[in-house]
Amino acid sequence: MTGPSLPLNVALGVVTLDVSATAAPDWVKVTPRGSVMTRDGRSYRFDPEMLAARYVAEGVDIPVDLDHAISRKTVFGERADAVGWVKELQPRLDGLYARVEWLKAGLDALAARTHRFISPTFHHDASGAATWLHSVALVAAPALAMPAIAAALGGPAASSAPIHAHSPSDQQHRAALAGLGLNSASAHEDRKMSEPTFPYSDVDLTTQVNRIPNEFGLLRALNLFPSEDARSRFVEIRIEDGVLVVLAAEEPGAPGNQVEWGTGSSIVIKIPHIPHGPESIRPDDLQGILDAAGRIREPKSFDKELAKRLGIIRSLHGQTLEYLRLGALKGVIRDGKGRTLYDLYSVFGITKKTVDFELGTAGTSVLDKCEEVVDHILCNLKGETSTGVEAIVSSSFFGKLIQHPKVEKYWLATQQAFTLGMLERSRLGGNWGRVFEFSNIMFREYKGSALVRNGAGQIISEPNVADGMGHAYPVGTRYTAYTLWGPAHHVDFVNQAAPEVVVSQEPIKHGGGWELKSQSNVLPIWKRPEALVELTTSN
Repeated sequence: MTGPSLPLNVALGVVTLDVSATAAPDWVKVTPRGSVMTRDGRSYRFDPEMLAARYVAEGVDIPVDLDHAISRKTVFGERADAVGWVKELQPRLDGLYARVEWLKAGLDALAARTHRFISPTFHHDASGAATWLHSVALVAAPALAMPAIAAALGGPAASSAPIHAHSPSDQQHRAALAGLGLNSASAHEDRKMSEPTFPYSDVDLTTQVNRIPNEFGLLRALNLFPSEDARSRFVEIRIEDGVLVVLAAEEPGAPGNQVEWGTGSSIVIKIPHIPHGPESIRPDDLQGILDAAGRIREPKSFDKELAKRLGIIRSLHGQTLEYLRLGALKGVIRDGKGRTLYDLYSVFGITKKTVDFELGTAGTSVLDKCEEVVDHILCNLKGETSTGVEAIVSSSFFGKLIQHPKVEKYWLATQQAFTLGMLERSRLGGNWGRVFEFSNIMFREYKGSALVRNGAGQIISEPNVADGMGHAYPVGTRYTAYTLWGPAHHVDFVNQAAPEVVVSQEPIKHGGGWELKSQSNVLPIWKRPEALVELTTSN
């Protein structure tokens, strides 16, 4: 297929990627993700998702050539053959990857080890943002610090040390390309080692870590605490006891019904700053370590290690958020050191409601206990709406509930004993807990625990729901619960909507690697703790 004509504002060779393999790879990395800078100070940005979408929309195969021949030789009307075709583009964590259909010339170049690196030619806007790929070249020398395709069919892998290079020395080609508005920066001159630079900005890291889906936690999956941007670390919460009355019918044009609203008050809370790190990536994390890709073994790359660390960071903050939300649902929000951030019952001046189900007593009316829970919750919504009541409970509470004689008798009487014996298991948020609806309450078994520190500083495993307990709450409310995201403590995010997780980097002296620090600024709040019920079973 023939590609589009080469427009102005095109760069070639400014990014070069090492493609080490023992055979011609089907997939090669053609651009990094985020920002890069050339030796002469020009900067470019790559958005893999956008570039892939543009490729799909145009439906034009991208040619692979040798030494940017298609971009260079066609300027003079000379023939330049493709040595392969890009058949698919795929955004990944560390950049944009291309599935290449190699032709014989491309396979020969890779086998001979004469061209071991990939370098894209791309169109960009005035700010340096790449807008689409024109072609991809196999080149002999790298142009920028990036982690080879040909370590030569069984030969040793190439060094991934940062290498920078000047533009081509061929003045005729350079002048011709300049006449077309092209920037030539591929590496065909002397190479010079420079101080290693981190290839991604703090904004790039933050954008990427938040692209990793947070799949942790049942409460997240249930969406009990929708997100809200606070824009300030101090937030005023207005507490109003709304009063809903039936409006009277009047003649058209008559004055409207006047409603007296309930009393209200305000409290001010501070959104906590939750830092993590530093998390360091050092030479020992990469040197001499091989990654397995099927039957292929290749040296571990910086980008792969960075992707792994970002995944860990996302998971840590995801688990922390679930722990905070669990605290809000229980009425007492604590951090990972066991310190109480907010006792919502104390803050709102509420006495906690507890219902003892006494599931160890055969004569207990479980229906009456459930009704007591539902009645308390609905009566204390005070103008708020709800679509039902649910409860997260421990495994022991759940087991005693479904085995209670009154519960079993109820299901036998309604000819639904099979349902009781074949309980559905919910897979929400990675929780393999059972679910069971009884007397208008959906009981959810919440398994698992979180590692936290106790008062003595020891790491302990704290169950998500304490043994023999549960916590009931209304669902489908409008204003009762939310997650407040405060401003990040970082100059790049001043007066902006807060990302869930912010990541920053700092070089370690004397080439020792890089440190990564992360932070979240978040507080889940349950605005009506009087509509929460703690469940226990004393026997």
